[in-house]
Amino acid sequence: MTSNDYFIHHYFHPQNGPYTETYSLVGSTYYFKYNNVLFISLDTESQVPVSQTTWFKEVVMNNPAQYIIVGMHRSFYGSQYESHSYNVRQAWQKTFEEYGVDLVLSGHDHIYARSHLLYQNNPTEDHTKGITYIIGGSGGNKFYRVKETAKKYYAKYVENTTVANIITVSEDNIAIKLIDLNGNILDTHTILPKRPTTIDENFSKDEFVNNIKFEQSTEDVRNVQLTWPNNGYGYVEKIVLNDGRLNYEAIISTPHRTVLEASLRVGQYYKLRVTVKFRDGDERTLEYNISTKLPYGEIKNVQITDIATDFAKLTWEAELQNQQIEKYQVLLDDEVIVILGNKDLSYEFYNLSSNTNYKVTLQAIDYYGDVVYEKTIQFTTLPEQNPNDNDENTKGCRGIFGLVFAIPLLGLGFITLKKHEDEE
Repeated sequence: MTSNDYFIHHYFHPQNGPYTETYSLVGSTYYFKYNNVLFISLDTESQVPVSQTTWFKEVVMNNPAQYIIVGMHRSFYGSQYESHSYNVRQAWQKTFEEYGVDLVLSGHDHIYARSHLLYQNNPTEDHTKGITYIIGGSGGNKFYRVKETAKKYYAKYVENTTVANIITVSEDNIAIKLIDLNGNILDTHTILPKRPTTIDENFSKDEFVNNIKFEQSTEDVRNVQLTWPNNGYGYVEKIVLNDGRLNYEAIISTPHRTVLEASLRVGQYYKLRVTVKFRDGDERTLEYNISTKLPYGEIKNVQITDIATDFAKLTWEAELQNQQIEKYQVLLDDEVIVILGNKDLSYEFYNLSSNTNYKVTLQAIDYYGDVVYEKTIQFTTLPEQNPNDNDENTKGCRGIFGLVFAIPLLGLGFITLKKHEDEE
């Protein structure tokens, strides 16, 4: 007798649970709001293949409330039924934490156990993230023992005792009091609210979007972070970070959800799209272009030297780091003519045409195959010299040299003539 038909014939709960054309959890899964609390009851017994998580998310988004209290039969951190608890956590933990559940009430284990304030299975002091899980205990005389392996999750547990919980909800907190048959108080606990009683009436979509900040870590270029104002609760459904392959999203389930962190793959160029999805169906989009490559260093002083009629030399300086540059590529008039190693700092061009304009491009390529540096220089080779111009130049030179040599010859002649006069 495991069919839901037996259950729903005994109890008439709100008829707003999930269903398909073939299967239905209407009556065993449901929700209702009472004052400032959204109560959601989940069916952890049924094997009916109906998605309760999608239904759960829609219910929370469409019914904002100060507190969310979830009820289910199987325990999140059970003792006698630890194996059952693992399956429940696998199905619900991420959703509960994303959507800001405050308190989870369960049974199944026939003990009283109140968990620590837990986030991702670990105790936390942060009430804006942590959730309290309670196994309600026995109302009769059927009891189980607490296993040692389960005690690490419990802040308080009671065995072999008939108990009842008195839970009082106010705007300030959820107050829990556990009593026995004689009214003795066995446990007390207070849960602080994650959400305010009202939402900000002065909210502006434009102001909210304009104050979104995007940062990339300088210590690890793979890590990026989005931050936004804390007044989006009640108006913003979620913020999505996407690059076409990766998808990160933050559900704005409380005013304290103001950060989205993402870890990207190293050595990539990313065009990141940030989409703000408002509860009224409106969307706003921002884009950021970033690189997750390490700095390659510096390439500078790229120049053409020793220009001649058929020759030129390309030189550059490089201070490389992080072993990012694999090779250089040299293009002449947009055609690749040579691939050089990362230690080369020059290249010589031969057999160029005289009096011709050339365009030379130097590219640095990293180990991921991307061009991370590019510099283009234009130059003109020298013209060929006219042979006639060479003859005239030669004549001119001879004339000059003739004049230079004439002076000492005249001097010698004067000395010789004077000598002859003295002899006479």
